[in-house]
Amino acid sequence: MPRKSEWLERLPAILTQIRGLPAPVVDRATVEGLFSVRRREAIRLLHRFGGFQAGKTFLISRDDLLRQLENLEATDDFRAESKRRRRLADDLASIRQDVTARRVPIAANYQTRSASIKQLGPNVRFSPGRLEVEFRSPEELLTRLFELARTIASDFEGFTKLLEVPQ
Repeated sequence: MPRKSEWLERLPAILTQIRGLPAPVVDRATVEGLFSVRRREAIRLLHRFGGFQAGKTFLISRDDLLRQLENLEATDDFRAESKRRRRLADDLASIRQDVTARRVPIAANYQTRSASIKQLGPNVRFSPGRLEVEFRSPEELLTRLFELARTIASDFEGFTKLLEVPQ
């Protein structure tokens, strides 16, 4: 599968810039700047969109270029590619968040575990509909929550009894 043109993701911005151009024609140098491509690719794009050569200069009517790009923007392929790129960007952002979160050190002691939910200590308190955890840093909070989760897993019955509301 051929590589997707990188300028495609910037197509809406390119269209906006072309609409703002005062000249009725667009030359190769302008295409290079608008599309962020090199000379050879700009010439290919001019040919692709119906440009012509006037002497040694490649030109295309601004209106013709706009029409061609707007037609391209309306295609299912463009919409699918835009959606794919947005999904990829969202996935990358999620991965970055996950990597950042994984770098947070949690001082978890795997050797010792509270045998009972009641042995968690004074920094973790329960009352009907409420959990209070005292901490001095985000890392300490995560450590306490991790220890709480491990203790609940080992004494789930004690945990559910602790949360029961007397009637």
